Amino acid sequence: MAEKSPQDERHMIEVGERIRKARLSLGWTQKQLGDRTNDPHIARMLTLFENGGDHMRMLQFFKITKAVGLTPNDVAPSDMFAPGESIIDDFLEMSIEHQDMIRRLIKSLKDADKLEREKQGQ
Repeated sequence: MAEKSPQDERHMIEVGERIRKARLSLGWTQKQLGDRTNDPHIARMLTLFENGGDHMRMLQFFKITKAVGLTPNDVAPSDMFAPGESIIDDFLEMSIEHQDMIRRLIKSLKDADKLEREKQGQ
């Protein structure tokens, strides 16, 4: 795995702090947040994620932000995107065909995640 840049490290810490703040504002434990994502891997990894000690997969990031009632842009560091740029904006600016391709990709990743969890007996 490639070494993290200082900016990557800072972004990971800031994302983790924002997730922790959102979780605590809801009065949830890490286990409760993990349970609300329906992803046992997230429940086990929240301590690392909240401390900026591990990268989250995009799907995990989306599940966590959804569970706490935020958008990815709410949690992303302010300097992570250029002004006016966001993942959602990028997606919405794509053609319907490209949006459909991304949706199929996400579905296939979710299916692969599910198969992997089943293989591991979770």
